Amino acid sequence: MVLGRYLEDFWRPDRSRVDNLVLLATVDSTNLLARQLATGCLESGDPPPATLVVALEQTQGRGRWGRHWSSPQAKGIYASWILPLPSREQLVTLPLLVAVGLADGLTAVLDDDCRLKWPNDLIVGGRKIGGILIESLPMDEEGVVAIIGFGINYSQTRDELPVVAATSIGLETAGAPVLPELTGRLIDAVAAELRHLGDMEVAVDRYRRRSVHHHGDHIRCQTPTGVVEGTFAGFDERGFLRLQSEGGDQLVVAGDLS
Repeated sequence: MVLGRYLEDFWRPDRSRVDNLVLLATVDSTNLLARQLATGCLESGDPPPATLVVALEQTQGRGRWGRHWSSPQAKGIYASWILPLPSREQLVTLPLLVAVGLADGLTAVLDDDCRLKWPNDLIVGGRKIGGILIESLPMDEEGVVAIIGFGINYSQTRDELPVVAATSIGLETAGAPVLPELTGRLIDAVAAELRHLGDMEVAVDRYRRRSVHHHGDHIRCQTPTGVVEGTFAGFDERGFLRLQSEGGDQLVVAGDLS
């Protein structure tokens, strides 16, 4: 897929909060490049413009906890969105709303609902179809620059996927839009959710409705301080995971579930 064709097919929604588009044939990591671009603007004394960085291939794609994200050429959506926010408080609701927006956008083109596995996995039919990595940089005394990275498996066959518990858009539907159009549509879906930035009650409620978890599900969670286990008891008012165990209720702020 050549860059010119990608630009021709790119969806340009009116609601999009994207001022600039950076499109590359290959890059080490879209999040890394986005961070470098944002840092350059901040060091010159200017807030960065809202910019979408898209690559057809990543050589060092990253997920959470520094994990590798498989990014073969023209087989997935590899994007990072530089988004200046006027208030740090908005950053708290951002991961929830981004996840909901992507799930809504994917559901609109798939034959099945896209659900959310806490905290940032996009799940279709019990298999992972994509993930989200959000980082941030301080902008001024109140503001922050968010870097919203996401990867979506697009056209991989079952044999091309890195793990058994993964899937792709091509495996879940025969009628998906072309790759560049779908990228724009997903940005549009996220932009629609970002109207609720800063509204924690709405963000948690919308995330809860998309959750793949059910009350009573047994969950094992690797956290920065060790492993915790229990049954799913919902989310608290900030979107943190609540688990019930023999030792009492536990609140998990960050971790990976199994």
